[in-house]
Amino acid sequence: MVEPGAASGETDGGVIDPARAFLVGPWEARAATNEIVRGETTLRLEPKVMRLLVLLAGRSGQVVSRAAIVEALWEGRAVTDDAVNRQIAKLRQALGDDPRHSVFIRTIPRSGLQLIAPVIQGGRTLAEPRPSRMGARRVGLAVAVALALTVAGAAWLMLGGQARLGPETRLTSDPGAETSPALSPDGRWLAYIGGEAGRRLLVRDIDTPRAQPLGPAGADLASPAWSPSGLQLAFIQTAPGCAVSVGSPSALTSRVVWNCVGWTPGRLTWRDDTHLVISASHDHAPYQLLQLDLKSGGVRPLSRPPAAGLGDVLPLWVEARRRLYFVRLHQGGQADGDIFALDPRSGKTTQLTHTGGRFNAIAPGGGRALTVSATGGESLFRLWRVDLGSGRLRPLTGAGDFIGLAAAADGGRLVYGKASGSISLVLADTADARPEQVLTTSTAIDFQPAICGADLAFLSSRAGTVQLWAGPLSAASRATQLTRVKGALVEFACSRDGGLYALGVNRAGRYQLIVFNRRIGRTDAVAEAAHGLHAPTFSAAADAVFFVRARDGGQVLVRRDLASNSETTVARDVIRALASADNRSVYFARSDRQSLWRLDLANGTTHRLATLPTRFSPADFVLGDGALWVLGRPEPSQGAPLYRVDPDGGEVTLARRLPELFGENFGLAAGGGRLIYPRLDRLDVDLYRADVARARPWEIRRP
Repeated sequence: MVEPGAASGETDGGVIDPARAFLVGPWEARAATNEIVRGETTLRLEPKVMRLLVLLAGRSGQVVSRAAIVEALWEGRAVTDDAVNRQIAKLRQALGDDPRHSVFIRTIPRSGLQLIAPVIQGGRTLAEPRPSRMGARRVGLAVAVALALTVAGAAWLMLGGQARLGPETRLTSDPGAETSPALSPDGRWLAYIGGEAGRRLLVRDIDTPRAQPLGPAGADLASPAWSPSGLQLAFIQTAPGCAVSVGSPSALTSRVVWNCVGWTPGRLTWRDDTHLVISASHDHAPYQLLQLDLKSGGVRPLSRPPAAGLGDVLPLWVEARRRLYFVRLHQGGQADGDIFALDPRSGKTTQLTHTGGRFNAIAPGGGRALTVSATGGESLFRLWRVDLGSGRLRPLTGAGDFIGLAAAADGGRLVYGKASGSISLVLADTADARPEQVLTTSTAIDFQPAICGADLAFLSSRAGTVQLWAGPLSAASRATQLTRVKGALVEFACSRDGGLYALGVNRAGRYQLIVFNRRIGRTDAVAEAAHGLHAPTFSAAADAVFFVRARDGGQVLVRRDLASNSETTVARDVIRALASADNRSVYFARSDRQSLWRLDLANGTTHRLATLPTRFSPADFVLGDGALWVLGRPEPSQGAPLYRVDPDGGEVTLARRLPELFGENFGLAAGGGRLIYPRLDRLDVDLYRADVARARPWEIRRP
């Protein structure tokens, strides 16, 4: 409630109810507590400053005289102009308003003040400014500045004069997953990967549900891409063998243009009707961009990614800019990256975004923008527009499970996948194929399990965010949320007794390592970096935490002493490490993702312990029951191999195979002769269509 002494009636804000929160542009105003909030920022205002904001908000778009301000703030007592000006200046400063380029408060000479930001209370826009023609340009600038203040995860999205997503229409509803959508340049034809086995290339008119298959029957196909003319469709055959093909959607025929045996292909894009660009990795090297000449069959590299990173992926040629845009993955285990632009004529590469995050698709956004599906420092994906001039990301949607994205050449029509499903944690014997015991049965996605003392802790994606949950191992279905972390919780580790947790968090594009003391409920940040900070693990005595940090063009394993906060580099070329129970050794995996090494903490020497038959993901490597357990990559119709590695002699034995529907890098835990791992119960991905429209200036809507 507004402080006693505030004027009532017209001067208390008219239609504003001071007892309820209201929105002024991107700010949420709370008159009852004299606070304004934007994202994670909370500012406390002096009572008079808040009363001034309530007054202006109640007359949004109207000119409020200085006499009315004096009446509302000082109950009509005589005050100097300086006193009035000080309150106005304090309000401008709190809102981040520049009087020379007003975003919120405009000064009308010899008349008073006008609030030019929109005001919403109870989901209703109370008033909107009607700028004069002379002021229209300034309001447009105000919109642009205010958009720069909008943060991912805010309660409202402000889309003043910018692109917004219209109503969506479901295009597919078949069981299973329809992924990798591709739209023809004119937006009329849709290609995607689907079918009963989820691996056929299907082509259809976007307005007609009947789809026709293209490409060899029985093959696993991926990454369809339309040529600029819309007459050809390129795609990748990933099994059997590896091939890049070009087909005719009208004739439903195709031909192989490149045998990519020995390569691991990623995504395709067309540079023109005779040249393809593909991201691919050879012999476990970082992904690079290759140009394929369809006339000569020649292949040449276009990009040279840093050797220590994961490489360059998701290429997209933008003809209007004559540039190739792509995502360069940073060093680290979470596949985060930023968008870069390559000029093929000069070979110059420039970084466009500096926000970090995970990307799963890039599509056209017109000649001046890209449309991307990315996390933007959150746990879940959302759709964004990326300005090609400034690199600024503007949200098109709220956070959700978006998988894949396609757009017409002008960026006006989008097709994207939305996922629904559940992943449960199950308990199985490490030695044989006894029936699994389901530990968690929620409709959420539960993953990265860890045995923490007598508890089972895990990450769970629920209600649009990923948080840490824990419960008794004997009754994990009754687990409760352990923490609520601001930002994207990416990974965690626990001490052996379950008293300490190390949390890896992405906050606004920066990575923090936080230690949470469960006994006293205290959290402390122990490390921070722009990227390349991941894979924490505690020492056996819980007096230090090991983690991987990007340094000197590579990834190093460091030890952070929790008492002194001193940091020491102990090994290089590391993607994940685990400390032994006797506190004498650290076992770690290197960037080849196939070898395990042992570090002797007493003398600092390292030696190769074992080489696995297959590659593995960082989260699928754990210690338990006196052995190292490694989950290899799933094999068709055989499931994922589980290997036991002797921590002393390095002997590798195949313990068993796990079910085929098992995702890589979802984590596992071992102990007491049992293995805990996430099992995919259900996954459904359907494609949706939505058109991108332009919002009215200062339109505010819910995500």
